[in-house]
Amino acid sequence: MHIVFLVQRFPGYGGAEEYVHRIATGLALNYDYKCTILTSNVDKRPIPELPRKVKVIRLPVLFKVREYSLWRGLFKKLLKVSADIFHANNYGYWHVDVLSMLSRLKRDFKVVFTTHGWEGFELWVLKNYGKAPTSFTLRDKLITDLRPIYDFTLGRMQLSCADALIALSPRERVLFKFMKVPDEKIYEILPGVDEGFFQPISTKKIEEIRSALDADPLLLTVGRLSITKGQEVAIRAMRYIVNDFPRAKLLIVGKDYGYLAFLKRLVGQLGLEKNVQFTDYLKKKDLIFLYKAADLLIHTSYAEGVSLTVLEALAAGLPVISTPAGGIPYILSKSGAGMLIPFNDPFAIYSMVKILMNNSKDMKIMKGKALNFGRNLSWSRAIKEHIRVYNDVACRRLR
Repeated sequence: MHIVFLVQRFPGYGGAEEYVHRIATGLALNYDYKCTILTSNVDKRPIPELPRKVKVIRLPVLFKVREYSLWRGLFKKLLKVSADIFHANNYGYWHVDVLSMLSRLKRDFKVVFTTHGWEGFELWVLKNYGKAPTSFTLRDKLITDLRPIYDFTLGRMQLSCADALIALSPRERVLFKFMKVPDEKIYEILPGVDEGFFQPISTKKIEEIRSALDADPLLLTVGRLSITKGQEVAIRAMRYIVNDFPRAKLLIVGKDYGYLAFLKRLVGQLGLEKNVQFTDYLKKKDLIFLYKAADLLIHTSYAEGVSLTVLEALAAGLPVISTPAGGIPYILSKSGAGMLIPFNDPFAIYSMVKILMNNSKDMKIMKGKALNFGRNLSWSRAIKEHIRVYNDVACRRLR
């Protein structure tokens, strides 16, 4: 079977790119599938080494508005490539709009769709409840106000043209049904995490990391630096945290998406230079050490599908404090290894950090629960569940 994956960028820095990479690699290595990754040239880094049966095609970008980019030659490429199934990724992007239009015109296209979150929709809801990011510009507010126009036109077309939709959490199933997707088209599959997260590391290595950072406690934030991820809320929380924990350090790990300069200015304005540190995107083998060494993951996102960062933290045995974005409430409820805090609420983060860091018994219990939950997060499990979806769609059979 030949699967063509469409994704905004590759290799990329986020959960959607990791998802495509792992699914395509697993299918090719373990199940002899032929896989093509059709993407843009937004990410110009070299393509990582892939199995022989995985091919990557990068198309040039004509122009882009924020993350929405038009790929040159996409119509032609989609009509030319021979695929059993097109697996589209990233809701609200040009490549999914084009695939949906062609699918509507050419009904022998078989499409599986994974949205990886509803960022624009989530921000629109939060703005209307007065919970939008503090750093929203006038332009951000205008784009957010116009979002329903897209969601109920092109967005609804994307969903209606798919033969199967993969919900990353029960909440996404509810959103699909709200958008009039028949329940029989929806498959619920939790993504996996890298196998390295399940491996123990020496306590000596953990002590070296903590000593180098001179942190107590060590708070970790992981994700691209953008308004949607809300790292500024964690920084504002540090203003309160350092009063109770003078040696506390917030380590912010992620690729800059135009937000770093603002965050650094905020750190300076709050006088937190000694307590907040930034680190660029890290490869998984390096990031694992930080997850293992940290005391808590602070996740301040406004919108998610189901956060890969949160899943990785749990697999590494790291308790989580997070906003209720996307499928995170489901994950934390199932694992019992995290606490929810409201959106855009620095004081709530401080209060939760204080409670947990002063209760070693609860922290130990949460770490144990995180590890237990993480054992079920292998990519091999997720890939088998995807194969079931592909087989159903290829046979034009729904459950």
